[in-house]
Amino acid sequence: MLNEFSNTVVFAKPSRQSIEKWQLAVLGDWAHIIVMQNITKQKLDGFLDELDFSLSLQVG
Repeated sequence: MLNEFSNTVVFAKPSRQSIEKWQLAVLGDWAHIIVMQNITKQKLDGFLDELDFSLSLQVG
């Protein structure tokens, strides 16, 4: 879930390990991050790779 012009991204809650590592805010089955200007593409790509892996483990 992403609103145009927003730096807040909401997504399905990942594993406890990912929540703790990335210090994610969680409410129920949802988590969110706020992407700031100082976040590099490399760091964001690493986060997204881990998020994708974490969520794939929960689905299947």
